[in-house]
Amino acid sequence: MKKGLPKEQWLVNFLNKHDLTRGAELGVQKGYNFKYLVENKPNLVLHGVDIWSEKHVRWDETPSEDLQFQPDSVNSEFLNDLQEWAKDYKGRAFFHRHFTTYAHRFFNEGELDFIFIDAGHEYQDVKADIQCWYPKIKKGGYMLGHDINQVQVRKAVREQFADTWKQAKEQKIWWKQL
Repeated sequence: MKKGLPKEQWLVNFLNKHDLTRGAELGVQKGYNFKYLVENKPNLVLHGVDIWSEKHVRWDETPSEDLQFQPDSVNSEFLNDLQEWAKDYKGRAFFHRHFTTYAHRFFNEGELDFIFIDAGHEYQDVKADIQCWYPKIKKGGYMLGHDINQVQVRKAVREQFADTWKQAKEQKIWWKQL
């Protein structure tokens, strides 16, 4: 892959190179990355997973099913904006307002070509996302993630994959072919 590319462009190039057309992004928030991927890869079907709520719901035992009933906030407005944008991409852009460790149950084993993890960056969050979503990726597919430069992310990736993963340092992306 070329050096110096913005993260989003690097990802589109990676998806094209490996013919990856069905995936999920964990941790969408404002949706910059999500929108860029859908807009620049015409055959991509992408699912976005995020809580789109205030961060306290991660620790106050809010059930995942109740996130849709959270009071309006700047984060829920991000989801509203994304849903409006997605009207131009029917059948290609889907959103799941759930915890990432819950939303994996909406997918069959081996159903996805790739997962891009950019949700919680704490060690336990990354580890749980890897473990929950790994079975959802088809054989030969890819698990990717962002912010490998962060200590807790790197620790979880190393623990789960030892030295079998690769990285794009400038974009802070890690990946592992399954």
